[in-house]
Amino acid sequence: MENSILELMKTEHGEISILLESFDMLNNIDFDKSKEAFSVFEKEVIKHFDIEEKSIFVLNSLIMDDEISKVFDLMTQHGAIMGIISQIKQNIENNSKSDITILREMLNNHANFEETEFYPRLDEKLSVQDKENIIKKFFS
Repeated sequence: MENSILELMKTEHGEISILLESFDMLNNIDFDKSKEAFSVFEKEVIKHFDIEEKSIFVLNSLIMDDEISKVFDLMTQHGAIMGIISQIKQNIENNSKSDITILREMLNNHANFEETEFYPRLDEKLSVQDKENIIKKFFS
């Protein structure tokens, strides 16, 4: 079993990026298919954020020291991203195309923050057993 939460999250970030690009491509070609693609993208983002947030709460005592500001940044980013997703979803429900430039930028910045600031430190702080427990609980 891979013992790096960072590597698992990088894989998830890549999958989310592919889903967003698929939606963007279909948004310019087939609006009905783009609706389906956006729904898949939205569900994956919600699942990803849910995993992150549940992991954070499980790890409460281990990360609530000098990392607390990073946790708040992470949660704030989740809220902002979900706000943009809601706007795009509303556009889709109104049969309007959406520009995903801002969403793409926010997701890229969020993934970069997690991959450079948050998960490397988390991997350092957690024991092998803690990582395995989190991976089993949320990624299996």
